[in-house]
Amino acid sequence: MDRATTAPHEVVIRQAEPGDFPAILALNETFVQCTSPLDGAALVDLHAQAAYHRVAEVDGRVVAFLLAVAPGERYESLNYRWFSGRSNDFLYIDRVVVAADHQHAGIGGALYADVAAFAAERGIGRLTCEVNLEPPNPASDAFHARHGFVEVGTQRVAGGAKLVSLREKAVPRAKVARLEDLPYVGPAIAAKLRAIDVNEPADLAGRDPYALFEELSAVTGRRHDPCLLDVFIMLTRFVAGEPRRPWWAYTSERKARLAADRTRP
Repeated sequence: MDRATTAPHEVVIRQAEPGDFPAILALNETFVQCTSPLDGAALVDLHAQAAYHRVAEVDGRVVAFLLAVAPGERYESLNYRWFSGRSNDFLYIDRVVVAADHQHAGIGGALYADVAAFAAERGIGRLTCEVNLEPPNPASDAFHARHGFVEVGTQRVAGGAKLVSLREKAVPRAKVARLEDLPYVGPAIAAKLRAIDVNEPADLAGRDPYALFEELSAVTGRRHDPCLLDVFIMLTRFVAGEPRRPWWAYTSERKARLAADRTRP
């Protein structure tokens, strides 16, 4: 258990807002040797790309933040690109900083628990990050080891000045209760699913996505964009326990299947 160095106060974890940016920039600058430089414009841009950006607040003061990026963004971080080149199923923790006077109080662990719950609710299979090996960051090394992160690679960054350990942690999938909590399902797709009596994620278990697509066309009286079929394939596989993948990963499979169906006598 972390050893508290401050009197116990309630820690509030909430979404980061533009009004928090000065405090976030100040925290980042204090520990820039462990993160990387960040100015106001870069923070605005990174915030826009972030899937998760939350702060920890104590007595109305922002004392920590964590920012994480999902696949498919244009973020140029070499470490983010390393993970992007190997998987579509991760949430990359770009940076986490806790104020010096609130360290060893469990706030970093609380943020990591919160981002893990965020990932689990969305079916994201892994949290990823890096830890500095050269120059070494023994505190970060111990923290990530304690929280179950394992090394999956190394690389040099910052023009070769830094050697980093690339790490990941598997995230157990949470039970998804609502259609809108499934990957790529917003109000429009949820409405289409409900039109064919798919009212919750469990209703997709064991279903044939091609039959679902045909049923939707029959109910609505029109043919739908075949990309929606790709989404249905992704959803049925995801509910069946397969790793989260983008819907377009199934496009070639769908095209091959429909082409084969057309050639059958």
